[in-house]
Amino acid sequence: MCVLTSCKESEGHTIISLEETVAQLKLDLEQQMKTLGTKKHEIQKVGTLVEREVEKLEECKEMLESDIDSTIDGMIIMLESKRAELKTTLRKKIDTKRQHLNEQKKSLDGKGASISQGLRLAETALCSTNNAAFSQLENPIRKRFDRLEHDPFDRKPHERAAQIKFDTLNAKQALQKILNESVEVWSTSVFPPFTTIEIYGEPRENTLAKISICLHDYQKHPVDQDVSAGLKIFVVDPSEKKMELQLTKGNLSGDLVVSYVPFSTGKHEISVELLGEDVGRKAFIVDCADGKNTQCENSCQDIENGDTGRRSFTFDSTLAHPNVTISENGMSFENITSLSSSPSLSAKRLRRFKGTRGSLPFKTTDIASYSMSVRFWVRQPLGKSQVIFEIGLALETSIDNNHHVDGQPFCWSMVGFHHPECDAICLVVAHRGQVLCHEKMAENRADSIFQTTFSFNVDMKNGRWEILKENRKLCSVEINSDNPLYPVISGYNPSKVWLKVNLKDC
Repeated sequence: MCVLTSCKESEGHTIISLEETVAQLKLDLEQQMKTLGTKKHEIQKVGTLVEREVEKLEECKEMLESDIDSTIDGMIIMLESKRAELKTTLRKKIDTKRQHLNEQKKSLDGKGASISQGLRLAETALCSTNNAAFSQLENPIRKRFDRLEHDPFDRKPHERAAQIKFDTLNAKQALQKILNESVEVWSTSVFPPFTTIEIYGEPRENTLAKISICLHDYQKHPVDQDVSAGLKIFVVDPSEKKMELQLTKGNLSGDLVVSYVPFSTGKHEISVELLGEDVGRKAFIVDCADGKNTQCENSCQDIENGDTGRRSFTFDSTLAHPNVTISENGMSFENITSLSSSPSLSAKRLRRFKGTRGSLPFKTTDIASYSMSVRFWVRQPLGKSQVIFEIGLALETSIDNNHHVDGQPFCWSMVGFHHPECDAICLVVAHRGQVLCHEKMAENRADSIFQTTFSFNVDMKNGRWEILKENRKLCSVEINSDNPLYPVISGYNPSKVWLKVNLKDC
């Protein structure tokens, strides 16, 4: 169609009938109407969520006021003034959140009303039988639809009622200390879509990684409260073991830093929860120490010690203590539990000794060798004499008599623990009251990492158990080999140290 009456086809103008043009324009307009109708529906859904959050704020206010009352009622008269202060703070925070939500709802209503008005105008135009009039209205309507279609809006409520908390924990027991510190209405305005998680550098196996977490409100401003009280940060490794990470740095600007040492390669995922609500997650890949994105393999050379046999046992997962994890192939031991693991129903499962034994014993005539790769990451400093691991040989009936096999009949072991005199994490082998080996392994401080390979030569014929570190002999222990002995391993204090031990083919 050409609106210039002087145009002619002979002059290169394409002349289309008004009816054809209007039909196509109506078709295009109807398609835009459908798109805007969908957007309007989404806006209405978000508006409903916002209204629900306003309702939840009221419910939350009542619930938290009840919590405040139940806590303060048991306190003495000096807390009465605190009660009013807390309620005032709560109401202010509720009012602030309500105001933000009402503003968002008002904005959404305005956008919805604009779309409705535009749709009504378009419907009127579509019903018009005056093609000339429609052709004049179509362009302004389309421009208006284009503007409405690209008008952005947040698809989640700006505030969450679930992000308000009144901390009642230990209020009565620590009254004097926490009266002006912890007995307060806790509130934050974290908007999950704007949570950022950054990992410094390229994560590598057995290497400390720093992870930065920034929480923002719906205006992309860093949260202005210390959220650590209600914050939990988890990482899940490829074998679905879930570990809670501890904050190593935090401030009021929302910049939070955690440390993590991956003991396996592949895909990991970090998740951030605030008061039980998921506010951010990120997947990342851990490479091998050499930088290759492949599964690292552990290997070692055969230990030449006369007629020495190869390792023939694996870690027994059916007997392992419920609080440790054994890999499916029995080659790996960790002092933490797996998300996918289920408690064993075996009546023989170890209850005291926090570990497991080998699948096969060393018989009285055996001469054999085996090796273990030992890695641990200190997440928090250990307390006095706290143990990380125990590796040894034990008579089957003596394994589960206590938390440790050290000191039990027909048991010999080496222990990694916090040594008070060294104020460090040391390896100690003792027998009959005599220290045969004492060697420092790592500093007793957060983010200390230790990794080495221990090799063991078992000579049941002559009653000797030889311990080596990186093929360097540490000591030789006399053992009673009148009965078969099982190799044993245990791991402790998972909240402070993450331990992983791999059997190596030697």
